[in-house]
Formats: sequence, C-alpha cells, structure tokens
Amino acid sequence: MISVFHIANRLQSALTKRRKLALFTHHKCASTWLTSIVVHICRENNLKYIAIPWGRQCPESGYTIERALKSDNDVVVALNADYFSINNHISADMQCMHVIRNPLSVVVSAYYSHLRTHPIDGWDLLIGQRGVLSEVDQDIGMALTLAFLESRHFQPETNGPLCDMISWNYDDLRIVTLRMEDITSNAANFFRVLSRTEVLRNALMPDPDRFSFTAMTGRQQGVIDLSSHYRCGSSTEWREALPRGTILYVLHHYRDFLLRFYPGVIFQSNALSAARVRSNSDGLRA
Repeated sequence: MISVFHIANRLQSALTKRRKLALFTHHKCASTWLTSIVVHICRENNLKYIAIPWGRQCPESGYTIERALKSDNDVVVALNADYFSINNHISADMQCMHVIRNPLSVVVSAYYSHLRTHPIDGWDLLIGQRGVLSEVDQDIGMALTLAFLESRHFQPETNGPLCDMISWNYDDLRIVTLRMEDITSNAANFFRVLSRTEVLRNALMPDPDRFSFTAMTGRQQGVIDLSSHYRCGSSTEWREALPRGTILYVLHHYRDFLLRFYPGVIFQSNALSAARVRSNSDGLRA
C-alpha cells in the first residue's frame, strides 16, 4: 500500500523538478553562434549546460546523446543532432527546439569552411576532404561538398548535416522548428522565444545586438572575409556561388523540405535557372 508520505514526496518532486531546454542543430546551422549564446546566458544566470559536438556517441569517452539528455543540465545543445538518436530520449520535462538552414546555403558555407578555416584536429575525414577540395575547381568542390554533407560517415558516430536534416521527423510536435536565417537576423526575437521556455523564463538575457553579424565580425552582411569562421553572412550567396547542377540536385532531392520551410528558394531557383539558360543561349547565338 502506498503511504500518504510517499505520495506527498512524489508530488513535491514533480512540482519542484525544473524543466530542461534541448536545442538541436547541425554543422553549419549556426551551431557556434547558438553555443556562444547558451554559454553566455547560462553563466550569467547560474545555470548548467552541456554542448555535444558529436552525433550519437563520443568516440573517445563513449558518452552518448542519451546520457546528455538525461543529465542534470538545464540546457543541452546537440550540435550534430540525429533525430533517430534523440527521438526515444525526449522526456516530458523537456522543451525542444530544432534549428535548420537552407541546404543550398549549407553547401556554400561548408565548402569554404572545409577548404580553409574549419579546425581539422581529430577530424581525419575532413583532413582528406580538404586535400581533395584543394585539388579541384570550385564547381566540382561544391558538388563534392554536397556529397560529404549527405554522408553517414561525416565524423565518427556522426552523420552529415544534410543527411540528418532530410531524415528529421518534422511532424514531431514535441520539437519546435526554427530557421537559422530567422534567428540570426533577429536575435532579439530569438531571445524572446527563449524567454518563453520554462528554464529561461526568469533568466537575464544579453543585449541581442552583441550577437549580430556586424558586432561579431566588424563587417556588414555580404562582405566576405575568407579567413573568418563567419565568412559572409548572406542568406542568398548560393545564387551566385553554386553551379546549376548542384542547385538542380538539391531542388529535386530536398523538394518537400524546401516547400515546407523555404518555398521562396524554389521560385528563386527556377527564375535563376531560366535566366542562366537564356544567358547561355544568347552566348551560343553570339
């Protein structure tokens, strides 16, 4: 027979248990930016956090995403989130958000990062990829980057970001989807979203302007610095940077994803393709 004392303890535990915030994102989907915000908020508000850079399990320690989600941290950031690894470990005390990005922009950003600026220590696959990219022209490099981002062998125990984004269950009502383009262009609104979560409801938020592209780089969006992690900041650079074949591939294989989250990209791509065809035809006639 369950005692009144036991029931009272269970109720007290349920009432005092703090909810947890889980932030899921992917490589080249504002993972560094997002982590810097979480670190700042948690340190200023005496909250515990953990940022997980791998997908399913840390190759060195064996620490799994399941253990991270079940830990006593107030905020968990999964930087290479795999839906099938987190699906069964989302508990009732969690509030979850998932950050996505236009796949075409992911390809462009990853190409330049993998070619020049991303750290390669401990990432053997990227060492090899960088060597390949340095030997081919940009158009081929973009196509090879797309293939790398779709790979299930991107990092140890980690899929490529496009592999994970396209495999995600976007009908899972436990997880709110946020577009990177929206949250990075309006940090103030993103902080308001965070403030509506249980764990950050009373948290002191930083000045959103300090997390703008200009504040973090000293440049306006679209001004390129090839040596910087925050290289360009433009959400439309793909229109000029990507070869037509890569654009057509993404339009075909990511069509449902784009229609749901980036419908404007499809119309932009169709217009761009038509313009390029006319341009090529004019060149042939000349």
